[in-house]
Amino acid sequence: MSSYRLGFDLHDPLTKGTHTVVLSGGLWHGETMLYDFMLPKLGISGRVECEVRATGPRYTLEQGEVRTPEQRRAVELLTNLLRPFFDGAYRGITDEQLAGLYAGDYHRNAGYCDVDNEVERELKGAIADMVVRTLRPTKVLDAGCAGGLLLRAFRQRGVDAHGFDHCPDLLDIAVPEAKPFVRRGGVTSIPYGPEDRFDTLVCIDVFEHVPEDRVPQMVAEFERLGVRNLAVHISHTELEHHGHITLRPLSWWDRQLGARFRRAQTTGGELLAIPRPLDPRRVLRIYRRVEAPVEIRPLRTLPAAAQGIAPVR
Repeated sequence: MSSYRLGFDLHDPLTKGTHTVVLSGGLWHGETMLYDFMLPKLGISGRVECEVRATGPRYTLEQGEVRTPEQRRAVELLTNLLRPFFDGAYRGITDEQLAGLYAGDYHRNAGYCDVDNEVERELKGAIADMVVRTLRPTKVLDAGCAGGLLLRAFRQRGVDAHGFDHCPDLLDIAVPEAKPFVRRGGVTSIPYGPEDRFDTLVCIDVFEHVPEDRVPQMVAEFERLGVRNLAVHISHTELEHHGHITLRPLSWWDRQLGARFRRAQTTGGELLAIPRPLDPRRVLRIYRRVEAPVEIRPLRTLPAAAQGIAPVR
């Protein structure tokens, strides 16, 4: 049974035409994402494989053929849509271009700065509860805080919480309770430092918005900040959402963080208790900082007699 099904129209800016696409599947098999696809108006269907280390998808057609210019163009558009799965995608995008994706209207339209949005309020409250129960934080930093609803939820629970976001007009969208505690910045240039003494960094739906070539810089910033814990919410397959430019399996993210942070547990399940249509794949992951390893020098080999062991004859 498919875990994911998405129907949408691809608009072709070149021909001004529209192609209806249906994708189903969305399951990681190791580091390969599998989708079944249909272009029903063009009579084409098949399977597409997206492998992280490859440069583009592999198609297996089950019905129809790619012969006409219209069919070739539709497949080309679908290929471009799947770019977030491939190595090197979005390499070289500037900070200004990246920030431009997340102007105030992006957050307003998603309900990220609306205190009356019941779904967002309950979701942020559930995440805050899970982090508080699991990690017992004293000072939390919310990366990609948007309007500050999660920051607000932490402060309502007695946690000293602050946040930052790439949004160019952050102070215009921040809820009143959050305004004094937010700064503008991104995960590759965090506007706080070790002197701020945060013990926990929360990243809810942030990792997939970071270009792959900047992930090492992001991890270095986490280390510079000096936090002991990461509580993260990662989207792995949702290519239809705005700004999802790095979609990777959990094993890939584990490797990126592994030199500095080790995944300790998956809290999972508790978010699903909220009576809302939440995606069950998107669960909270907890990573803990890896302390510098202690160097253990090999023992010097001693003569057998000095060890009190009779030599074998």
